[in-house]
Amino acid sequence: LDIPAAMGSAEAYSILQQAGEMKYENYPENMGKMKEYIKVLETETWTQNLYWGWLYSILPLTGKKDYGYPVFMTNLAWARKEINTYLGSWAELKHDTILYAKQVYAELGGGPQERVDDRGYVEPNPFVYARLAALTKMTREGLAIRDLLGDENRDSLARMEELTRSLKMISEKELENLSLTDDEYELIR
Repeated sequence: LDIPAAMGSAEAYSILQQAGEMKYENYPENMGKMKEYIKVLETETWTQNLYWGWLYSILPLTGKKDYGYPVFMTNLAWARKEINTYLGSWAELKHDTILYAKQVYAELGGGPQERVDDRGYVEPNPFVYARLAALTKMTREGLAIRDLLGDENRDSLARMEELTRSLKMISEKELENLSLTDDEYELIR
């Protein structure tokens, strides 16, 4: 929790306080120094390499959601969900592992299919999507310059970059209460 707290998560900081972390010698002072250090980092620092780019991509998860966001994103439960999302990504970054899980499939029951609204919804976090798009582009270009990128992976990264840019636009429309197009709903599906 120290990392998201230093990056600006008030809820992570609150949890640390409740856990008694402030009792450690110089902890509050050192946390304050880290917050100040992170607060003034320039975009050039955040985008200098893939590691920093990853951190920059999850940085918006530490901020408070207020005006313009759906009500469900402005409460304590959502702040804690954001911390969990942040920590999951942080663990992935630190351990450099990819977790695969086989999807569970169940047989459908008999009878007529009921009409369900399956249009879906994108979590409206446009800054995360924009930064993921930039990180994907940086990855693609960095590997290509070093001649480490085959055609299949180049195409996959290009599709991922396009997807994250589309998710950014969709989430912006959701925050502005604009209707999505059929193509956008199909992309979500």
